[in-house]
Amino acid sequence: EIWRWVNQRGRGVQAAVAALGTLLFLPTGLFLAAQATAPVREEALLQAMAWIRTHTPLTSGYRLEAGREPPFTKGGDSAAAPEYAVLAPWDEGHHVVALAHRPNVANPFGIEWFRPGIDRAARFWLSRGDAAAAMLDAAGARFVLVSFRLGLLEDEARFLGLEPGRYAVRERGQWRPGAEFASTAAARLYLEDGLARGVEPPVPGLRLVWEGGETPADGPAARIVGTGYPVYKLFERVRGCTLVVFAEPGCEVEFTQVVETPAGRRLVYRDRVFVSGDGHGTLTVPYANVGVPRGWAAGTGPAIVASEGRTQRIEISDQEVEKGGRRTVWLVDR
Repeated sequence: EIWRWVNQRGRGVQAAVAALGTLLFLPTGLFLAAQATAPVREEALLQAMAWIRTHTPLTSGYRLEAGREPPFTKGGDSAAAPEYAVLAPWDEGHHVVALAHRPNVANPFGIEWFRPGIDRAARFWLSRGDAAAAMLDAAGARFVLVSFRLGLLEDEARFLGLEPGRYAVRERGQWRPGAEFASTAAARLYLEDGLARGVEPPVPGLRLVWEGGETPADGPAARIVGTGYPVYKLFERVRGCTLVVFAEPGCEVEFTQVVETPAGRRLVYRDRVFVSGDGHGTLTVPYANVGVPRGWAAGTGPAIVASEGRTQRIEISDQEVEKGGRRTVWLVDR
């Protein structure tokens, strides 16, 4: 009926509608261009969206609404805001809504209209690992979907007015990491699972919950991680369980938890703390080994807390990790 009305109004109205359509779909055009040049694996992306839809908590809404930015800046109407959003690469934001049925932080429309969401996502991807949790909180996100997309890191830098070459460099048609790439949240999460690296502690407040897809031999990530590495990883923002550990003053306490992903890959989460002069130190850990939802990455067996030859094996519930539990661990005589 709309198009019949337009046709009846003649060429002037038709031209106006066509011009309006061009403006409306400009972000979609940019989205398609980004998808064409970025190594998106359709099968892996669909797998990720299906997992998010079927395994993460439902939200009270997820679709964009006229005049409202995704997902929380809704004119102060907090009652209408969804409980959380999913942060994904900006050109995959529409997939989050249409396929995963969850609110997104950034999407192709952000290029023209919802720019705050684009900028919040960019700040997360380019932040240092120790600031990642704070950036997610600022974006209203509970989950973040990461992959190896150097070309999109260049986009994120440009969105924030930063020098793109600091993060990603294109030479002879090939992308390579820039000098600051390794310290970004994008790299720490995708390449290192958010685990400790040398003297750097783990990325705080985030746990890996799912991974899927396999990196093909012709993919850009294969040169760094090899073939068969997951295409996507999904992390959850959690408060973590705080362990108050009593041990000999001045010694080091180490926490170890073996984690198995739904794909069967095993990783070892480690963190450490030096005990102060009053005989205790604190660690906040993001992984549980009891009561974890089926299909999620989880600790396999008790966690180990050790210092100076003394060891405690402890069970940590999923509720403690989600809600911010607090436990006491004794590695000295009481």
